[in-house]
Amino acid sequence: MKLRLSLAVLAAASVLTLAPRARAGDDLQPGQFRIVAKGTAPEYSGNKVSGDSKGAWRGGAGRKVKVTWNAIKPDDFGNKPVKYILLLGNIHSNASSNPFFEPDSSKAWFELRAKDQADYFIEVAPDVHTMLDLNTDMSNPHYWKNLWIVAELSNGKRKICEEADITTWGSTDDESALTNYIKVPEDYKWDGSAPSDQGKKFEAPGSGTYHVWHRAHAPKWKRESWKCSDNLAAWRGASGRKVIVKWATAKEDKWGNKPIRYVLLFSKHLTSPPSNPFFTAETTREWFGLRNTTEQADYLITCAPDVHHLLDLNTDVENPGYWSNVWCCVEFENGKRSPFAAPDITTFNPDSDKKPHHFIMMPEDYNWPVNAPAPPPPPPPPTRKARICSGCGYKVLDPNTSKCPECDTPLD
Repeated sequence: MKLRLSLAVLAAASVLTLAPRARAGDDLQPGQFRIVAKGTAPEYSGNKVSGDSKGAWRGGAGRKVKVTWNAIKPDDFGNKPVKYILLLGNIHSNASSNPFFEPDSSKAWFELRAKDQADYFIEVAPDVHTMLDLNTDMSNPHYWKNLWIVAELSNGKRKICEEADITTWGSTDDESALTNYIKVPEDYKWDGSAPSDQGKKFEAPGSGTYHVWHRAHAPKWKRESWKCSDNLAAWRGASGRKVIVKWATAKEDKWGNKPIRYVLLFSKHLTSPPSNPFFTAETTREWFGLRNTTEQADYLITCAPDVHHLLDLNTDVENPGYWSNVWCCVEFENGKRSPFAAPDITTFNPDSDKKPHHFIMMPEDYNWPVNAPAPPPPPPPPTRKARICSGCGYKVLDPNTSKCPECDTPLD
């Protein structure tokens, strides 16, 4: 049974926006979980918890992980676990430290007041024993580095659990094989935690269409950038070669976002292998914005997700538009781009080879209509600045509200 993040799940208290949450003491039904954010954790008045405990370390930078933990048995009086509490250490935390070395320290962690603690913890139903986290951005303020687990029994007492097992989640691992698990959302944006652009979906261009961006008219790339150590360039081959370029079909990303367009980047006609456009996040931004004037051609092409071919019958290597290498990237509906497999380039004979159904045709002499470029995309909507309630810590996005909707405290 795959446990998806939905508003039906008791994840109403979010990491980013302190939305109304399930009442303390509410039972978690099978498969459910609850996010408790800093400022919303109730005061802990239960049994004193202390003892030895070693945290489970997430591992190296940007590691995708699967976390598993063992079920605990009922205590001597038959009290069974009613939930597990996942206490998370932030990027500055140390797995060798012990949150439970004394009762006051445990209490601070249960109330989200501890030093080097993440700004939330997770409560899960007793049948859940796995958490999948595919986030890799260590600069995200909600990224966690270490984890400790506590069980709460049916009599209300809490008990320290054994160290969790954390393993790398690889590209060949199958999520459909998991049962009774929770999945951390992309960028730790739990349900209800949306900034104004959370969940925004970009639309794909029309079927079979493409667009040419010229250096003089290309906007700077301001969205998320990344780096890729592999140079996934496809070489055109011998000079003056008529070619057809073909690229594979991209699948949904790990978060279920569908591909909406491909991005084709071209090098100039070079006599030596080109450098990797994606060697750093900065070089990635340069190439997406056509800012590399040394190696990059003065145009790039974006196309609909059903276009998988480019035909180039130009043979004049002296033409400034002639290219010798091409890279393919895919853009998903959440606006993020990712490197893609190197395209396949083969010789094309116009007299005998059949043209594909949807394809991009390089014009003669690369004479793109530079005098009639498409207008740049509209600017993103302005980000709403939140105000933090001094009374309860609620994050208020509505600029017209004068009082906190949770506790009626006047807002500054």
